[in-house]
Amino acid sequence: MASEYANKLGMVDNHITGNFEWEQEPSCSCGGVMRAIEEGFMFVGNFVGEISGRKSNNFYLMPLCADGTQPSGGDGVSVLFCPWCGDQIVGHKRYPTG
Repeated sequence: MASEYANKLGMVDNHITGNFEWEQEPSCSCGGVMRAIEEGFMFVGNFVGEISGRKSNNFYLMPLCADGTQPSGGDGVSVLFCPWCGDQIVGHKRYPTG
């Protein structure tokens, strides 16, 4: 289920871990990226790019105002490296085939 903050942001369920499967689960040396995704602090977009020759979904944070609402014009902050250990984030959702 989406977190309370994700619901306030109008996030769809498949942007939250547990509502999709990983083709390649993101990893970092401190484990912070997966914890942040599981806790609804970091989100996984449906757009896919390429990082170092590998497919990767976009990872992002959604800043909130003090009352928990999203600021107007807020599209999220793209995150390419783990904010805690600095490792590059590469992860890819599994999409249905056919």
